[in-house]
Amino acid sequence: MNSSFGITQYMGRQVMLISFCLMVGYSFSIYTVYQWGVDDTVHYYMSLDSDALAQSPTPERVLTGYEDRLFFTPSNVPEKYKELVDFKNVALGDMLVHYIQNQTLYLMPFALNESSKEVGYLMHTYDEAQDDYQVSLEISDLLMLLALVSLLVIFALVNMLGSKITQPILELASWAKDLSKHDVDVHRAIKLPESTLKFKELTEVAHALSEAVLSIHQSTQREKQFLKALSHELRTPLAISKMALSLLNRSVSLFSEPDRQKLKKIERANQTMISTADSLLWLWGDKSQAIAEESIDLQQLITKQVSDNQYLLTGKKVSISIHGEQNKCLVVPNQLAEMVLRNLIRNSFQYTSDQGSVAILYSNEHVEINNSFVNEQAARKNSTQENNKDYGYGVGVFLVETICKEQGWPFQVSPTQYDYKVAIRFKC
Repeated sequence: MNSSFGITQYMGRQVMLISFCLMVGYSFSIYTVYQWGVDDTVHYYMSLDSDALAQSPTPERVLTGYEDRLFFTPSNVPEKYKELVDFKNVALGDMLVHYIQNQTLYLMPFALNESSKEVGYLMHTYDEAQDDYQVSLEISDLLMLLALVSLLVIFALVNMLGSKITQPILELASWAKDLSKHDVDVHRAIKLPESTLKFKELTEVAHALSEAVLSIHQSTQREKQFLKALSHELRTPLAISKMALSLLNRSVSLFSEPDRQKLKKIERANQTMISTADSLLWLWGDKSQAIAEESIDLQQLITKQVSDNQYLLTGKKVSISIHGEQNKCLVVPNQLAEMVLRNLIRNSFQYTSDQGSVAILYSNEHVEINNSFVNEQAARKNSTQENNKDYGYGVGVFLVETICKEQGWPFQVSPTQYDYKVAIRFKC
């Protein structure tokens, strides 16, 4: 599966996620430290005020004129604060912070007289709505500025790291694509310098890929050489044996009936070997050279293949029907067209069970073969001749598909439970 998800995108997402978590953590830390600073400052000034109240003989007059500060004793606690603050559970010198909508209450108990253990309460109120003091940079603005600066830094960092990391990978990918466009000698000449890849891991991948391509190319060369030798060594004796069989057929009247049957078996075996050898040699041979096109008679070619493979129906009652018309000759590679029809007709005869039928329909460029009761297990069970058990069904279809794909011939297979239909169109 092709993936459109790049390394730069992955790095960007991961860095953005990490940066978001860090910014949330830093924002919380800054806000918390800011609140600690405010509370410590208020506590410091309230401690100074409490000392002044404790040393004054008339503490009620010390805070006269301050609207945001209030002094009272346990006996004269204002009614509106009695339900908000638990005065009994506040330790001396500690500061209690209480939030009411936009108003913040700071309460500090202190000792008015150490000898009599008399306690006084100092309360400071802060109303955000009445605070008209303007600072140059609010804490929220500071956090927003921090986020913007962080995003810019992250963007620049991702771009820089992305280009540094992806560029060697793109160089490696481009070099790997060029491997398939050159032969083995050029492979040695276009080896990518290690300095271009930068990273040790990419260099190891490049070396491994280069060695793998060289190994595959060497194996392919050995196979081609083997097939060239095999083509001569295999086809020559097959041609000689076919010629010898033709000579024997001239004197077939002198043979006994058992000898005639044996001669037919030898002929069928020879024909099977020739067909198999031609198919396999083309399939694994060098297909880069174009095969010359010839004008062929489709009806004649079909009739010939039906006749050559008739022996596969020995011992089976199979009806064969050939219908069609051809208004013009077909100009295609004769060898490939013959190979395709030979494999399709051979398979249809071989794997059609007893009492089945084979219908061949053809037109100018189109051929359709439909054989009923196609069942490999049934075909094996109903086959009465052991020499007919040549199970090349999968290889035949695979060979036809390979040829059609390379030649651009549409090929369709439509198997069902009781029949098997193939259709091919030879494009001129």
